[in-house]
Amino acid sequence: MDHDADDTARLTLDLLEARLRQAEYTIYGHLDGNANSRKRKSVAERLHELEKGLDVITAKSKVAQDLLKLRARHPDLFYSPDSEVPPSLLDLPSKSAIVLSSAASFPLTASSLTSIRDTPIPEAERSAKIIATRPQVSELEALQAAQTKTIASLKERTAAVLQRWYSVDILQSGEHWAEIEGRIDTMEQGVRRAEIARQEEEATG
Repeated sequence: MDHDADDTARLTLDLLEARLRQAEYTIYGHLDGNANSRKRKSVAERLHELEKGLDVITAKSKVAQDLLKLRARHPDLFYSPDSEVPPSLLDLPSKSAIVLSSAASFPLTASSLTSIRDTPIPEAERSAKIIATRPQVSELEALQAAQTKTIASLKERTAAVLQRWYSVDILQSGEHWAEIEGRIDTMEQGVRRAEIARQEEEATG
């Protein structure tokens, strides 16, 4: 029995020393080379060195100091969420208040769960028929995708035709009308000048 206890103690110390070396490597970037010599010491000596090593890390590492401060302020952050009995910092009245604040949603949740439980499961024959239509559904999906692609192509062509119609017919027609109006204005100006000249000749004659 004592031999088993010693083995358990040594195994526990090995695990603790491994964690300590991992912490040292994370903080300092290197490991102490005396790991093998530690295992040849007694359990009490190894435990004392573990405590000493932790004290050294705590004293020299600001990261470790900050972690200890954070643990003191928020201890719940250092517990695993997978624990069977998660720690709680709330007293019983606070827990009761949380439960009572959500009490109004309990009937709705219970009704939803009951509805799910009472939903009948389709018969096997009907399910088999639905599964058998899967290839047809896949074909329809492929056809729909092809139609969507065709519609997109037609939209692009329509937009191109409208753009060409606007550029060629509308804009060019507008340019032609502007040119014709310019010629008409020029002719009207010439007619007015000729009329004025004729009137001046008649007045002087």
